[in-house]
Order: sequence, then structure tokens, then C-alpha cells
Amino acid sequence: MEKYRSKAFITTSVTLLSFSFIVLNVIPIIMPSLVAYVFGSNKYRYKTLYGLSSIHFLISMLAGELTFFIISSFAINYIMDFYNPKIFWYIVIASFISNYLFSVIFYFLGSYLAKIRKARG
Repeated sequence: MEKYRSKAFITTSVTLLSFSFIVLNVIPIIMPSLVAYVFGSNKYRYKTLYGLSSIHFLISMLAGELTFFIISSFAINYIMDFYNPKIFWYIVIASFISNYLFSVIFYFLGSYLAKIRKARG
């Protein structure tokens, strides 16, 4: 009976660890795009209340994502000793560019949908 309990505990533990690993790796990829969508959909409100333009948001998204990728890449490079660091930096740069492009796309998608909602009434 104890054998089955320990097997169930191990299975549950591995499942929870796998799920948490997936969630913690997906959040940094999806979150900037969602934040950019919210900023884009509230673009007109921020423009009238605070005088912020699209350039302010695009630069802040660039700075935020660049800071995140720099910190995470240095941490990973410090923790793990890579055989070929050139390939590692290519992967970091490619992931940064793709993440920033998705953020820009979602920003303009949010602003476009906000413009449509504003035109409808």
C-alpha cells in the first residue's frame, strides 16, 4: 500500500513541477504582448490625459524587454557554462527581436480595435 502512495506522490510532484515550469516560461513570453495590447487599446485615453504618444510606449516596451533579456541572459550564462556562447547570444537576440515584434503587433492591434470601437460610438 505504501508503494502505491509513494508512486502517486512522485507522479503528482512531477506533474506539478512540470506545470509550474511551463507556466513560468510562458509568462515572460506572453505578458509583454498582453501589456502592449492594453496600452494600445487605451492609447487615446493616455494621449488626452497624460500627453503620451505611441513613441513613448514603444520605447518603454523596448527598454523593459531589453532589460529583461539582458538580466536573464547574464543569469543563464553565469549559471550554465556554455560550450559555444556565440550560439547562445544568437538565440537571446532572436528571442528578444521576436518578442518585441509581437509586442509591437499587439500594440497596434489594440489601438486599431480601440479606433474601431471609438468610431462605432
